[in-house]
Amino acid sequence: MRLLRTSWLAATALALAGPVAASAQRAPLGGLDQYIGDAMRAWGIPGVAIAVVKGDSVVFARGYGVRQLGGPARVDEQTMFAIGSASKTFTSAALAMLVDQGKLQWDTRVGSVFAGFELADPIATQETTVRDLLSHRTGVPAENLVFWGTALTRGEIIARLRHIPLTARPRSRYQYQNLMFLMAGQIVPAVTGQSWDDFLVNRIMKPLGMSRTTPRSAEVGRFDNVASPHAWVHGDMRPIPWLNLDNAGPAGSIVSSAIDMAQWIRLQLGNGMYRGARLISDSAMLEMHSPQMIIPREQPYLALMPGAHLRTYGLGWMMHEYHGRLVVEHGGQTDGMHATIAMVPEEQLGVVVLTNTVLFGLPAAIAYRVVDAYLGSPARDWASEMKSSLQFMNGDDSAPIGPAVAGTKPSLPLERYAGVYRHPLYGDAIVTHRDGRLNLSLLGLSTPLTHRQLDSFAPDWSIALERAILGVASFFVNSEG
Repeated sequence: MRLLRTSWLAATALALAGPVAASAQRAPLGGLDQYIGDAMRAWGIPGVAIAVVKGDSVVFARGYGVRQLGGPARVDEQTMFAIGSASKTFTSAALAMLVDQGKLQWDTRVGSVFAGFELADPIATQETTVRDLLSHRTGVPAENLVFWGTALTRGEIIARLRHIPLTARPRSRYQYQNLMFLMAGQIVPAVTGQSWDDFLVNRIMKPLGMSRTTPRSAEVGRFDNVASPHAWVHGDMRPIPWLNLDNAGPAGSIVSSAIDMAQWIRLQLGNGMYRGARLISDSAMLEMHSPQMIIPREQPYLALMPGAHLRTYGLGWMMHEYHGRLVVEHGGQTDGMHATIAMVPEEQLGVVVLTNTVLFGLPAAIAYRVVDAYLGSPARDWASEMKSSLQFMNGDDSAPIGPAVAGTKPSLPLERYAGVYRHPLYGDAIVTHRDGRLNLSLLGLSTPLTHRQLDSFAPDWSIALERAILGVASFFVNSEG
């Protein structure tokens, strides 16, 4: 069990920011400041930003804690965070606009608008539609290694899709996917001649006045008031470098602020209308917010959705019923950042919560505290409940992956492991031996390898999601050594 370091946060007063916050602690949000502050201390979270939309108004927007551990800069409603996979909601909206323009349909076959689209199965290649890409039902399993912090371009990643074996028949199983959303985003330049990034800026972010939002995570350095990502490393919370996810932008590269994301929520609750201007049609909004695939109960996402017994995925959005109302939502995480957007359309209610570390459950816990307050449901301490139930997902980001077999050693001298290992999807994995140590270079990433057990070595990936994706380097020795 990890012990949370809370002394730094206990000494940090809550930061109140912006004109919206001045009168926001009236019912039904009375006590929310205290609740968030207590949850941050219990979880060890450096900073949180939140915005609440009711009707067509931002009724609450505020920041808490600090942008970077040990620094004086406070989080406010303008502070920018990575929103991770919540970027998928923007990609779906971009394609909805193209549907509205008649440039494609939801059931347009991908290959008819993107000539280079090829999956491992020729029938899947021929039959996969835009709808399939946006609802995680292509049959292609999750495969994040090829893009997570790597040097591959979007085009290079798309060209390697054919090397990923399908693990289900198309449209038969929900399999959460980032690469298929990257493919969906690449339809935008194929149809319009404009990059996904520029399309979002011109057609969505500028019309919504989202001046503190960028689809390019590499651009975060040109902004001020930006949160630093954090991770647990060797038992301590530490700032970590920003991760550039632009090579998979349509799946998760957007950086935004709570107040800007409130404008995104206003567009969603307005069924495509924003300040009297229609950006997306009613029919397209309904399609995005309607179930397309059932999410199996064994999926860990169910643990993050209070009271959810049945979960579905629409087109870029998740849905479930809560106290008799439909909830439309999506979360997102990158290295050291975690976000949640949750909306109750029948109540014209929406909330976004942004945090600068990845601890599963806290953003959703805060969001549902707000939802419960507006629904008049009994107050429930979601933060404490989720902290207990999701402890298995929130381990030390630098801890070994699973137990090792003690007392073992490599079956070969270390120099015998050096060489070039080739894979059609990942390219060349180059293992070198120098000064009694092995080093691995793969997809533009480089790390030392430390013996773990038998013929397995632990890469020194410094942050949680990289470790979860890249895991342990294991060598398989044949009968000839």
